[in-house]
Amino acid sequence: MLFLSPHTSVSTEHTNSANSGSVLKFNSVRKIYTTVAFTLLWILLAAQSDPFILKEDTLLTKADQMPFFTGCEMLSGSPEEKRECSDKELVHFLSRYLVYPEEARNQGIEGTVLVSFIIDETGKVVQPEVLKDIGGGCGAAAIEVVGKMPRWQPAIHQGRAVKVRMNLPIQ
Repeated sequence: MLFLSPHTSVSTEHTNSANSGSVLKFNSVRKIYTTVAFTLLWILLAAQSDPFILKEDTLLTKADQMPFFTGCEMLSGSPEEKRECSDKELVHFLSRYLVYPEEARNQGIEGTVLVSFIIDETGKVVQPEVLKDIGGGCGAAAIEVVGKMPRWQPAIHQGRAVKVRMNLPIQ
């Protein structure tokens, strides 16, 4: 049995026609070997570089199933029904715990504060930050209410819980 390396060099110079058949046969084997080797290499590289394989510390902005706010765990409906329930529960939570700052009230400040936060693999809300503040203490009030949120149902991607960044407009 003959094993060839892709680095094997073959001389194509012929001194007689008897060697010519051997060199042509050897070149055919080398072509087959090279084709098989490159095919296997491509398969291995494609398997290793799958863009959907997640590393442990990957932070997503979209997952197969986005997080659900607490209160909809037992709902056995469609994902759309769960999302609707989650949105209603979140609005109810915000209306119950959001405090309109006195400074904003006195200055007549109204508008929308945009808050970003991460829901980790356990559903805990972490790293809240204000992306857009309207002043008058509204950004601080938004961070405070986000900090009071209970654990969410975590996002699921490729069958496992993952971290997801969420952006939430608060009026």
